Amino acid sequence: MRVAKAMVMTALMAAAGVAHAGDSAKMVLDLRTGPRASGGDETLAFSSLWDGGADATVTIAQDGVAIAGNLAGEGERAWSVPYNGTYELTHVTYTNGVAGKVETATFVVTGKAEPPEITDVVATPSEPWDGRVSISFNVVNSPAAACPDWNRPYLSIVATDNVTGSNYVSVASALSGDTDAADGPHTVTWDMGAQGIDFFSTNVTFTVAYLRMPDWCVIDLSGGKDAAHYPVTYVSNVPKVSNVPDVPGVTFNADAYKTTNLVMRLVGP
Repeated sequence: MRVAKAMVMTALMAAAGVAHAGDSAKMVLDLRTGPRASGGDETLAFSSLWDGGADATVTIAQDGVAIAGNLAGEGERAWSVPYNGTYELTHVTYTNGVAGKVETATFVVTGKAEPPEITDVVATPSEPWDGRVSISFNVVNSPAAACPDWNRPYLSIVATDNVTGSNYVSVASALSGDTDAADGPHTVTWDMGAQGIDFFSTNVTFTVAYLRMPDWCVIDLSGGKDAAHYPVTYVSNVPKVSNVPDVPGVTFNADAYKTTNLVMRLVGP
């Protein structure tokens, strides 16, 4: 196995909106062009009436990732990020699943913490091979500083077989060593064999990241009361239940969420 070095920067981001409200009774989209200076905390407005009728909804995305969907009518959202940087927010109106006008706002945030970095990632397989890989890396600007005590960041490592394109994701029980998120050097052992991962490749990349528990947990109860286990899925946004693939964040008003899928949302103390 030839092990490649890898580096990844992580950012733990909060949910958000995209356009400022005007002074009039009807909300007015702020169409300023170019970057806007921000402290990282904004009160933003959305409106499905800017480019749609009574059935229109709005989806808001941050850097291409949907963070709020199925927004109807007009209202305000709080937007907040923990780190300095440049963020692109988009406001897209959908009518019957068809995307309409797209409005974009770019915010340059200063005054927050510097984003965390993971550098100098080196993976060394055991010799002779026994299913374990030693992974060393360095953490700069710990992501723990931007996380509440009740939702601390956890270590996640992904092994990518560059020959087949397959990805293998670590589980917490297979990781040992310096798995905390403190600043400084870390050495972690990933027991891939204990996790049941067994593959041969001459080109593998290991990517290290710290993640935070997603807001939504979906438990599949379709196996009934006699099931040996119930599959659990964690997602950052409201799961899709629509057959319209381009509309994220559809509500839970669907048969699956009235019968077999139990949904729980992470709520802080």
